Amino acid sequence: MVGGVSALLLPHFTIVFWDLGRGPPPIRANVRDLLLDDEQGDSTDVAQRARDRGINVLTTFNYTAATRTASFWLRRDVVEVLTGKSESSGRWNAYLWWTDLWTPQTSVVPAVGGLVVNEKEWPACLAQAPV
Repeated sequence: MVGGVSALLLPHFTIVFWDLGRGPPPIRANVRDLLLDDEQGDSTDVAQRARDRGINVLTTFNYTAATRTASFWLRRDVVEVLTGKSESSGRWNAYLWWTDLWTPQTSVVPAVGGLVVNEKEWPACLAQAPV
């Protein structure tokens, strides 16, 4: 229970980063099938390429509705790829997806151009932590 409401009744979201260099995101399709690589999922070459390098899915993040921002931890090399600061960078966009239907709930947010920023690094946070 969260505030007297069953957790099953609360919407569950995920952040999906999609590399447009791998093709358009599956906006009208169920992205869950794309993510599954077993007999239940999508076994096409397009899906395999997307799973290999074209999609990053974040399930743990903090979303602040007042500022419409999400914060999360990622490795530095992943952030550099998503924000275009790596030689292997693609054209990444971010979407907020609803996990019960696996469909996007927001319009596209380009990951480059300052919309995805590296605010803190792990050693700095550890240094500030109480002992």
